[in-house]
Amino acid sequence: MKCSKGCEGWVEKSETEKPKMITRTVTYPEPVYSPLNLGQSYYYPYLGDRHVLSIKTQWTEIEFDRVMLAHGLIYLIEEHAIQRAKAMIGEG
Repeated sequence: MKCSKGCEGWVEKSETEKPKMITRTVTYPEPVYSPLNLGQSYYYPYLGDRHVLSIKTQWTEIEFDRVMLAHGLIYLIEEHAIQRAKAMIGEG
């Protein structure tokens, strides 16, 4: 990939070169590990354009619910979802 003029900080790398990895230790509350009851409310972390938030929704057994569960992003307490969102961006 080439960077057009005015692109600062771009470093040309070969396609076989492994990227540099960043490792951090973050702490956040344990998520829910099993499906909820139909209609049960839960929160998931949300990174807004200016704020770190959580969004409240209900378990409806749709694909979205299953994906959030599989990725460990379901919390029963709003503050826990916010703490996870902050951990995701390194504020935790």
